[in-house]
Amino acid sequence: MNRRNASLFLGGFALVGSAMTKAKVLAAEGQPKIVPGQRTGTANGHQNGHGFTHIPALDVNVSKAESIAIVMTGAVAAGGNPLENSRGEIVSEVTQVLHIKGNGSLKLTIDSLLVGQLWCSRDGDGFAALTTAEATLLSDGGAVLGTSFNGRTHTGKDVVFINDRLEPTSTVVESGEYVLVQRMVIEASHPKRCFHKNVAMSYFGPEGANPPEWLKLMAAHREAPKQKDLGFRVIIKVENAQVG
Repeated sequence: MNRRNASLFLGGFALVGSAMTKAKVLAAEGQPKIVPGQRTGTANGHQNGHGFTHIPALDVNVSKAESIAIVMTGAVAAGGNPLENSRGEIVSEVTQVLHIKGNGSLKLTIDSLLVGQLWCSRDGDGFAALTTAEATLLSDGGAVLGTSFNGRTHTGKDVVFINDRLEPTSTVVESGEYVLVQRMVIEASHPKRCFHKNVAMSYFGPEGANPPEWLKLMAAHREAPKQKDLGFRVIIKVENAQVG
């Protein structure tokens, strides 16, 4: 039995495809702003049988001085293998230091958006899942703000479109150093089958990514989803807190 159980670690910046742009809009003197600091990330992928893991990507956008958006993307799939069960999984995590600058009391807001698809085989075998999509903003080791989407597991024949947004949450803080920890886990599984043209897939980008040729042959009637804003997006914004 030709078994694969591969694990990938993308070192250094860790999530390939990352991009960071300098703020194009400078805050006026004394206006609150967010200055990104050190960032680390890891992406661990596991696959066996006819499992597939697409290299995840991280996009960091600081086009506005008062906000920062961090988007995590990735895709996994599993098709029928005559010798063993197939599975793909990606565990991604990023830690981003944020220097919050301003005078007096500041209002921090966290907003989050989750966009992707879950689809299984036409016979309903296997499953596709979003296991984790969560982020926590820390200060001195304690949680200041957080966001977390409920896990989703799909086992039916149809396609589940995910386009969820949580209510923004806010708190009043002082200027200082904060740490954002963001994590996403996706997986797909398919039972052992002989020449079975069915695929389970958990797809959260990156936009424009396509499955490999073998996966297209096993599910020729399906294309990569055409959606904008794919992935797990977290936006942190700072502004002056209202007095009184």
